[in-house]
Amino acid sequence: MHDVVPSTLLEQGLTAAAEDLVDRLEMPSTFTADVDEEALSPATIHTAYFVLAEALSNAVKHSRASSVSVDLRQTAGRMVVEIHDDGVGGARLDGGTGLRGLRDRVEALTGTIAVESRRGWGTSVKVELPCTS
Repeated sequence: MHDVVPSTLLEQGLTAAAEDLVDRLEMPSTFTADVDEEALSPATIHTAYFVLAEALSNAVKHSRASSVSVDLRQTAGRMVVEIHDDGVGGARLDGGTGLRGLRDRVEALTGTIAVESRRGWGTSVKVELPCTS
């Protein structure tokens, strides 16, 4: 199965596509990126984008967040994607299909995913992916 990816991701890369997603949010948001995209495999780029899109969708649809922050960076041969919102919390990897699907995608690339989402404290999603697959 092939995912549909936005033209911005294909034509301008992960940083531009991620920034576009964040810019479209109807809430205050911050975005930082320090990524050498030439060091990333296409699978890592697509998975990082999908993780970001799903986490932001959850922040908008479910968390009742009033702000969100996104950080993309590379460290020690790993691509790190972090999304934090200040919503109601309570998200779980074993809950709905969205986060469970993220876990499956991330683990397929031998990556890791951590979700911290205490009730009343918002949700943080941290994903680490290998730069090459």
